[in-house]
Parts: sequence; C-alpha cells; structure tokens
Amino acid sequence: MELQETEDMMMKNNMTTIYIVRHGQSQYNELANKNSFKPGMWGERGDQLTTKGREQVKEIAKQLQKIHFDAIFSSDLARATQTAEIIKLGRELTVQTRQTIRERLSYIFPGKSIHESEEELKELIKNLDNKAKMAYKLDNNFESTNETAARMITFLREIAVAYRNQTVLVVNHGNICVHFCSI
Repeated sequence: MELQETEDMMMKNNMTTIYIVRHGQSQYNELANKNSFKPGMWGERGDQLTTKGREQVKEIAKQLQKIHFDAIFSSDLARATQTAEIIKLGRELTVQTRQTIRERLSYIFPGKSIHESEEELKELIKNLDNKAKMAYKLDNNFESTNETAARMITFLREIAVAYRNQTVLVVNHGNICVHFCSI
C-alpha cells in the first residue's frame, strides 16, 4: 500500500500516527557496551550523544525527512532531546520534553556494571513465571516492566487524543520501548 493511501485511510478513521524512535548512542551506552559503566560515574556528562550516536540519528532523520510531523515529543534527558533536535532540523516545530517518558532505572545494582546487574537480575527471576517477571521490582525505588509499559501507554493515549488525525514523533529510550513491547 502506498504511503499516501495509508495516510488518507488514517484520516478517514480519525487515527493518530505515532512514530517512536530510540535516542542515538550516548556516552552511557558506549560504556555499558564495554561492561564498564556504573551508575553515577559520569553524571550529566554521560548523557550526551557520542559521534556514533549523532551519525545514527542523522541516518534516522534522513529516513523520516519526508514525514510531516505535527508535533515532536522527547524524554527530558539530554540524549533523547539531542536526538529529537537533530530529527527536527528544517522543521518549524519545537521539541516538547516530558519526564513521563524518561528512562528510569529498573535493575541496576549498586556498585555493579549494567552487564553485571543484568546477569544478577536474570538469576533472581529465572524461576518466576512470565506474569511474575513482568511485575518484578528489585525494590520499591524501581519500576516493574508492567509499570514502565503502563506509563508509556498512558502517554501515548494522551497524544492520540490530543493529536487526532495528526502525525507525532516520540523520542525516548530503549528500555521503555522494550518494556512497552513486552506487554
């Protein structure tokens, strides 16, 4: 089906089109991939896009350049807002930031790398059924997969109501996307 046909069909159905994009690689991600990142080690400086992250976003921006967006929303964390700002170049829009779609830690163990924390979490939940895994919280300061997904769904519903028959870009984080897709 042609893109124009799809857009025409959505207009008739009173639908909102929402594009969800994960931010480009950040300094945090780069360290996490090397299994050397530990929470708090860089503060806000680690929240910036890397050169590779900027190149990733420029490629996504090219793919989205012909899409007319009526609004752009982003998590309020720097890596997401930088991503949204690169995608919006040449568009007469303002990036609207929201804490609602901010990534929140859900499994980082104090003093351990992300990789070490993931391995420890896998061990903790290995005997749980899927329902219990989705509801699992390391402690009350963390979100469960269900809670993260519910937060994202609420945000998307609000966007769908506020932007009927329009197209919206939402830039957020990998963990939120994974949790959202898990339910």
